[in-house]
Amino acid sequence: MATVEWANFRSLFDFTGYPNIQRFIKDNSTQPGVLETAPKD
Repeated sequence: MATVEWANFRSLFDFTGYPNIQRFIKDNSTQPGVLETAPKD
């Protein structure tokens, strides 16, 4: 999750054409480990 989340946060890759990845990010964004290590704005 971390690499995908980081690439999305930094706009390093356009995930627009990847609905499964977008859903994965959304579905897992509230997991404790993800929240603790989420990049800050």
